[in-house]
Amino acid sequence: MSLETLRAKRLIKFTLHAYALRVTLIKVIMDFGSIVEKILREAQANGKFDNLAGSGRPLKLDDANETSDDWAANHLMQNQNLRPAWLEEDLAIQAEIEQARQKLRRTHGWYTTERAQLQNATDEKAIRQREWAEAEWRRAQRDFRESIAQLNQRQRNLNLKVPLERFQRRVLDVEAELRDFVSTRAGS
Repeated sequence: MSLETLRAKRLIKFTLHAYALRVTLIKVIMDFGSIVEKILREAQANGKFDNLAGSGRPLKLDDANETSDDWAANHLMQNQNLRPAWLEEDLAIQAEIEQARQKLRRTHGWYTTERAQLQNATDEKAIRQREWAEAEWRRAQRDFRESIAQLNQRQRNLNLKVPLERFQRRVLDVEAELRDFVSTRAGS
C-alpha cells in the first residue's frame, strides 16, 4: 500500500470520526433543549411562573435590533439606574450646553426688551441704560463663548473615552451658534 493511499484512508477515517462527533454533539444539544423544555413545562404546570413581576403584561423590548446579551445588559443598567461613566459625562455636557443656551436666551430676551423700551429715549439716563444693556449683552456673549469653549474641550476629551466612534459628538462652533441664535431671534 502506498503512502498516499494510507494518508487518504486516514483522512477518510478522521473525517468519519469528526462527522460522528458532530452528529453526537447535535443530538446532545437537541436532548438538552428538550430537557430544558420539559423542565419549563413542568414548572409552568406547577404554577412556578404565576406570580412573576409583570405577569400578564407584554415584554418591554425597547430595541428589537439588540442581541440578547446587549438587551440583558441594557435592561439591567436601566432597571438599576446604572450608566457607564462616559455616558454620565455626555449627559452632563449636553445639560450644561442647554443651560448655557438658556442663559443666553434669557439675557437676550431682557436685552431686546430694554432696547425696545429705550429706543426713542434721548435723555442721559436712557443713554446710560442703553449702553449698560449693550455691555451686558456683550458680556453674555463672552460668557457663552467661554462656557462653550470649556464644554468643547470636555467633549473632545470624552470623545477619546467613548467605546465606539458612533457615540462621539461634534464640538460646537460657538460663532455659528451665536449667528444662528441672533438671526432666529431677529426674525421672531
